[in-house]
Amino acid sequence: MKQTIRARMLGIYDLFLATGAIWIGVQMVKSNSGIFAEEYPDSWASRMLTGS
Repeated sequence: MKQTIRARMLGIYDLFLATGAIWIGVQMVKSNSGIFAEEYPDSWASRMLTGS
């Protein structure tokens, strides 16, 4: 009995998270500026190239 209730609660929680992720993804794609419109700061780029 408890196993079934936990499984259903987990399923509802997963559905809630998936719906939110899809919603945010659609909003990011539809936005005018775009989530990837900004460039990385130079300090980040130098750290990514050097690996430190």
